[in-house]
Amino acid sequence: MSVRNILVVDDNENVQKLDIPEYLDEAIKIKETYKQFSNYDLKFYFVSSIESAKDFLKEKNIVDVLIIDYKFNNTNSGQTGVDLVKYIRDNINKHCRVIFYTMHNIKSIPSDDIINLINCKIYKLVDKSTIKITDFVLSIFLAAVECDIVVNSLERFFCEYQDILNNYQFTFLEKKMDFSDIISHIRIDDEIGRSIVDKLLHKALIDSINF
Repeated sequence: MSVRNILVVDDNENVQKLDIPEYLDEAIKIKETYKQFSNYDLKFYFVSSIESAKDFLKEKNIVDVLIIDYKFNNTNSGQTGVDLVKYIRDNINKHCRVIFYTMHNIKSIPSDDIINLINCKIYKLVDKSTIKITDFVLSIFLAAVECDIVVNSLERFFCEYQDILNNYQFTFLEKKMDFSDIISHIRIDDEIGRSIVDKLLHKALIDSINF
């Protein structure tokens, strides 16, 4: 079973108390209906402020999908969820999936902010007040499962050859690790993870050349 970590960033505490339990209940139903999601578990984390989200991500916590609200009433800086998305792309992770939502009509978001979200390559923009919970959780599953092709391939490889791979250690950037560590570094998108992906792609391309 593969676990996908979902971080919800919203200043409404009811999201943690009420919404996330509903998402988990709906996830069980979706896994029973859609076979492609049956081998994935969603694990939700919640923070209620932009600064808390930054701190959470700086701690090298693995996050595959971020769900970020637009408006935050608990910040004095006037920042919105758009500023958080830009910060994540510039400083934390360029590839994790981002689902951005608002409890108000999407048309209420200024056009400049929409453009910034597009440039930051968000996965989905959602009007939370109108979307059905089944559709919303389905979007989370799709984002989580499609989060990284390399990760998905390595996870399948690890499941198939786990008994063998558990007996080996690997070294990247002078750091020793086991195979599960390799997957974790790629999911975090840190320096080691990027180095691993570069080496994997380089090896794949070299091996595919017909001399």
